[in-house]
Amino acid sequence: MSFASFIRFPEFIFSKVLARVEDPLEKQRVIIAINMALAQISIYLGLFIYATLKGYNSETTYYTLISAGMTALLLVLSYFGYYKFGMIFGLLLTSVCIIFIVQRVGADSGTDHYYVLLGFMPFVFFGYRDRLIAVGLTTFSFVCFLISRTIRLNFIQPMQLSTEQENIFMIVNSAFTFILCLYGLLKLLQLSHAAEKILIEKQLVTEAQNEELTRVNSELDKFVYSASHDLSAPLKSIDGLIQLTKMESPPVGINQYLDLMQKSVAKLETFIKDIINYSRNSRLPIKREQIDVSDLVKSIWEDHIFYSRQHSRIELKMEIDLTTEIFSDETRFRIIFNNLLSNAIKFHIEEKREHPFVKVVAKEIEDAFLFEVSDNGSGINPTIKKDIFKMFFRGSSNVPGSGLGLYILKESVEKLKGEIEVHSEEGKGSTFSFRIPKHID
Repeated sequence: MSFASFIRFPEFIFSKVLARVEDPLEKQRVIIAINMALAQISIYLGLFIYATLKGYNSETTYYTLISAGMTALLLVLSYFGYYKFGMIFGLLLTSVCIIFIVQRVGADSGTDHYYVLLGFMPFVFFGYRDRLIAVGLTTFSFVCFLISRTIRLNFIQPMQLSTEQENIFMIVNSAFTFILCLYGLLKLLQLSHAAEKILIEKQLVTEAQNEELTRVNSELDKFVYSASHDLSAPLKSIDGLIQLTKMESPPVGINQYLDLMQKSVAKLETFIKDIINYSRNSRLPIKREQIDVSDLVKSIWEDHIFYSRQHSRIELKMEIDLTTEIFSDETRFRIIFNNLLSNAIKFHIEEKREHPFVKVVAKEIEDAFLFEVSDNGSGINPTIKKDIFKMFFRGSSNVPGSGLGLYILKESVEKLKGEIEVHSEEGKGSTFSFRIPKHID
């Protein structure tokens, strides 16, 4: 058997356990713990044999055997897959056993030097995720060291060692402590370098993915802009031709077909606008610009009322009570109010109320602006209320729209670090309220 094969022999024995450990760094830590345990058992057995040959058959040698047995228990636990528990158990019991040995052979034997190793190795055995365990084990080993140095255990009779014997124990224990600490330090450096290598590899992969994502996003933006322009132009032409055809006073049947065609064109134009709004909201950075809520709402309202032909029926009420100027993203504010006013008008179309209205409220509360858009329209069915902000959700097939409006609305509010909620009663109307912080980083 070659030296390399001998070194890797423990890995062969515990191959089944190591196969269950997916994290490569965690696997290295388990291997280190196994090798350290085998090294400690070898040291304990060596000391036992040396003490026996020298005629030191006393309870000290039995403490050494107990320590070897406790360390062997670590290997047994690791073999059955409880490697973390085995490492904790082994370090705790070893710290306790060394107290008894130090009490027996004395502090001048160098036995307490192993506490340096026991205080250092938890940070080799456990990574960042288990750092609290490592700190706890190091603290425990330090407490055991203080006990071994400051407290006298009366039930343990100290040995009377000669100066030569003390020197031998001191040299042996110091040498073994140094060798094992050096081994642990080298392994810790290996783990650090391996973690750094993995981090660099992941960083390179992330950078490549970011570059690819940036390229794809840029192409997607160009595609959305181009597609929206290429689709909107023909739709506007079709809508214009329909209007011209209606001016020719076609038969009633033809006029109905033209109305259906016009609705389909309007629906497709709305969908294109929603896609553009979604693209803008998801990619454009937040801008800080002064916003006049009153003018913004009026301009959006006039556009919707003109196209919906409801200007003679629905009343717009406004209560703007703002003393602080709003500096936020006008594009996203326009998206938010556009969707809210559009829905308020849309769900009044079939209403037969004597005084249909849409009310817009804007006021200040502490460090935020509060906005409310309410109506006395058809309201929202309680069974679908929790789903209205989901992408492509539509309450029924009879509801016009793409199912993107409220989803984009919620996304826009969240982009501005705000919150939105809805209160609605079916048959009586709805109130959408959202808060936007006064100061956005």
